[in-house]
Amino acid sequence: MHITMNHPLGWLMIATVALLIIHQSSAYTSKYVTKEIAQDLSKGFNDLARDLAVQIQSDTSKAEITSPLSIASSLLLLMRTARGESRADLLRLFGLESKYPENDPKIPRTFGKLINELLIDDRNRTSIMENSAAWINESKCEIPTDYHYDDDYDQFNPLDDIPEDPLQQNQIKLANAIFVQDKFYNNTRLQKLVNYYYRSSVEGLDFFNQPEASKDHINNWAKKNTNGRIQEIITDELNPETTMIVANALYFKAFWEDVFLAGATKMRKFFPNGENEESVEAEIMAHGGCFPYYRSQELDARIMGFPYKNRTSTMYIILPNNSSRAKVQQLLQDLDASTLDNLISNMRMTTASVLFPKMHLTGTFDLKIALLKLGMKSIFDSERSNFSLLNPSHPKESATVSGVLHKVDLAIDESGTEGAAVTATLLDRSMPTVNFRVIVPFILAIRHDATKLLLFYGPVYDPSV
Repeated sequence: MHITMNHPLGWLMIATVALLIIHQSSAYTSKYVTKEIAQDLSKGFNDLARDLAVQIQSDTSKAEITSPLSIASSLLLLMRTARGESRADLLRLFGLESKYPENDPKIPRTFGKLINELLIDDRNRTSIMENSAAWINESKCEIPTDYHYDDDYDQFNPLDDIPEDPLQQNQIKLANAIFVQDKFYNNTRLQKLVNYYYRSSVEGLDFFNQPEASKDHINNWAKKNTNGRIQEIITDELNPETTMIVANALYFKAFWEDVFLAGATKMRKFFPNGENEESVEAEIMAHGGCFPYYRSQELDARIMGFPYKNRTSTMYIILPNNSSRAKVQQLLQDLDASTLDNLISNMRMTTASVLFPKMHLTGTFDLKIALLKLGMKSIFDSERSNFSLLNPSHPKESATVSGVLHKVDLAIDESGTEGAAVTATLLDRSMPTVNFRVIVPFILAIRHDATKLLLFYGPVYDPSV
């Protein structure tokens, strides 16, 4: 997200980065935090995910995966610097304007509570929100002991009593940082609020005299906080008149509760526009077992979940019947936060055989046009924008957002992310009640189930390299 500021402060830039990790933080409590507020905030985040997915649709892209949590974190951080119409527009973007006053402290405090829950990989921890995913507490389906899985790959027997690998632990890391032109920033109160609610660091840099060194410093921050998966968030030269950069990095690394069968991965046909159209060759993984599943007649689609260890987060795949690019694009419009949550709440553990593509997806988006279409006009207008909290000693200085940069790097393989493979259990051919073959366009949603926050979301049309 790039922000420009009129003379004498020059221009301000905000960049958003997304990737997949979990670290612990201390418990967070506040009398201002309630279940209703948490539900409103989570719903606002996920509705924004749907709105952005619809706005950035393309007829030529292979995938359009974004990190809604990463985007929302940066926009909420920006909201802490805004006043007047700019702050009201940001509240409206999340659907919060009718219920919460402009300076309501409940929003940042509730966000802090949700992030605290997100960062602790413990399914038994009491959540501020009711968990709507009933399948999470269901026992596993019974797996037959007579393995005769007849498919076009070799038989792999289950491996009992696989020892727990201490290195294969889920990791989530959400990092925020504000980099400020050192001579222009003097709002120590804002600095404390940002640190307390958003776990954000604030650093002074000399953009004016050392733009290249400042760029390198911020890119190194991004590299460090995404475990090297994203090397740069700033690729162009920094304007020496830059006054502030707000950055967010989300890194998530998780292992499947039940891994895909590494030995069964092979090149197969994938159909980017439906099975009646041309195909491409893609690496397709195989699995068999018990998964959360639901068929929606209303949406003419099916949804299956692939839980990560501890069942704190899940990759949900929404697959339209007779899927094509056009069908996925239409389904995206119908999948608001309530509809997606309803789908997940109806899921039950079901035996299934699965084919799913092995993927490494990357993408860079400038979300300015999408946000303009969603009514975010004042923050991009130098005559209307108001980010006076950046420098309260000069409240009449005008600040204007010039762009919103978002970068994603997402890898999915047999173990959950890049890493060692483990043998999986397969079903007898006659036993599965569901055959879930993901060889056509689909929608991916990686969700933290207790908070319902979407870590990654969007359509995949062609997973081939």
